[in-house]
Amino acid sequence: MNGSNESLVMADLCSECPKGPDVLVATLSVAGAILLLGLTALLVWKLLITIHDHHEFAKFEEEKARAKWEANNPLYKGATSTFQNVAYRGS
Repeated sequence: MNGSNESLVMADLCSECPKGPDVLVATLSVAGAILLLGLTALLVWKLLITIHDHHEFAKFEEEKARAKWEANNPLYKGATSTFQNVAYRGS
């Protein structure tokens, strides 16, 4: 206040409001991060499954090599029944 009941107000008439956040950049950043995390998770899952399958196949091959069968599979049994067609009159 000056000595004569007057108020002095100083205003900056040339100032601008700050820019708001860029919504497109924020949206694309979040979407890209989610996509990157998802692809990383899928690649890790595929790697773990491939390693597990490799170990299981190696165990199978080892068991197959240890099997001591004779000429053929012991679970297989040949046909034991024969049937005659009574309507057949050929030689």
